[in-house]
Amino acid sequence: MNQRQKIVVITFIGAALLIGLFPPWRYDIGRDIHRAVGFHFLFSDKHIANEPGQDNFYIDAHIDMPRLEVEWVTLVLVFAASWVLLGSKPQKSKGDHLDPY
Repeated sequence: MNQRQKIVVITFIGAALLIGLFPPWRYDIGRDIHRAVGFHFLFSDKHIANEPGQDNFYIDAHIDMPRLEVEWVTLVLVFAASWVLLGSKPQKSKGDHLDPY
């Protein structure tokens, strides 16, 4: 592993931690309405009070799994491509060159 690949690994670990700690959230409002509400801390309070006069109205907060899966797949693909592209080049040994004479 060369120096550039070490930077890629450290960046990958940092990005994976951030994705895990700040996942995308969505609100399910009633039965049929789903609203993406951004990225929030994993252990934060997701309690949402009902609007006044809307007793049968509920809002439920969930991690938006499809978006989270897209994030993870994208991170792994970028990591793999970076690893390959920044990999060490094969070094020539003394006997590898051809002398034309």
